[in-house]
Amino acid sequence: MVSAVAGAPAAMHGPVMVMGFVGTLIGLERAVAYGRRWAFAAPGLTGLGPVALLVELPTPVGQIALVVGSAALAMISLALLRLHGHPRARY
Repeated sequence: MVSAVAGAPAAMHGPVMVMGFVGTLIGLERAVAYGRRWAFAAPGLTGLGPVALLVELPTPVGQIALVVGSAALAMISLALLRLHGHPRARY
């Protein structure tokens, strides 16, 4: 019989790949584009969240890191949109 703990990493495959890999890379790209030091917290947190989940820290630690990192990434994206505008916007 397979234990519940053995199946836990398989169940976290989606969040780990989406936020841990893709979210971190996009966050790092946006943080470099934005050019502010605080912006690097977003990819740091989205990278820390899945690691915290995989090393079996208390689940809220990883979840909070992912939520705060995602919120920071959203703020950076909005700031970049405000600075540079949308490429297809008609002004």
